Amino acid sequence: MHLKLSFGVVFFGLAIYSQAVTGLALNSDELTVYGKLKLSVNSVDDGDINSTSVSNNSSRFGLLGDKIVSPGLKAFYQIEFGVDATQRDNKLSGRNSFAGIRGRIGEVFIGQHDT
Repeated sequence: MHLKLSFGVVFFGLAIYSQAVTGLALNSDELTVYGKLKLSVNSVDDGDINSTSVSNNSSRFGLLGDKIVSPGLKAFYQIEFGVDATQRDNKLSGRNSFAGIRGRIGEVFIGQHDT
């Protein structure tokens, strides 16, 4: 059952990727698609009760890219989602997602970013 959900998340990610790449790749100088499926199998034996479960450990997928706007000025973006492959609803959660401009004197961006 957990294996089917994991494949479901992967195929869902690929479907979003194919739609996103069509629009973003045409306007990007560089596009990176990334992801991590981080699951663990947990086993507890306290002498009376034995149990085994699968846990999600910050699984994610995202898109990262940039575009040269003019010499010395580059626009950049990142869109990242958290996924929980252990849940049936396959809800996405927001993670680092932002857009900005980078130049010779520094960068400015807006959005959600962990530091």
